[in-house]
Amino acid sequence: DAAAQAEQAMKNVAVLLDEAGAGAGDICKLTVYLTDREFLEDVEAVIARQLGDVRPCYTVIVIDGLAMPWMLVEIDIDAVIHD
Repeated sequence: DAAAQAEQAMKNVAVLLDEAGAGAGDICKLTVYLTDREFLEDVEAVIARQLGDVRPCYTVIVIDGLAMPWMLVEIDIDAVIHD
């Protein structure tokens, strides 16, 4: 389901940020693509739990489909690492 896909996506983001020497606090922009508006509440709950007090710019776009038919959500994150 969409919440499980969002959970996995956010876990992947945490790993990638860690590998880059960054963390959730370095996220400055988040874009979520959903294939159905009904997924929004559950997906946002997952993202909010993962980000904690971090509040980046946030956009949600509802689209007809993603690259694979089984994909329900895609999360695109930009982070900036300050020296």
